[in-house]
Amino acid sequence: MTDITVYLPDKVGEAAKAAGLPFSRLLCKAVEDELRRRQAVVEQRDWLLNPPGQFGGGT
Repeated sequence: MTDITVYLPDKVGEAAKAAGLPFSRLLCKAVEDELRRRQAVVEQRDWLLNPPGQFGGGT
C-alpha cells in the first residue's frame, strides 16, 4: 500500500473530520474514478482517430 500525505484547506479538513468522513476510502474511490475517466478519454480519442471499418483501423 502506498503512503501519501494529502493537504486540505483548514475549513475543508476540519469539516470533513467533524463529519467523520473516511478519508482513505474517499480518496481511493476518487483516484479510481479519475483513472477510469482518463482511460475512457484515451479510448474515445483513439476510436475517433482510428474508427472501426475505416482505413484498416479498429474492429
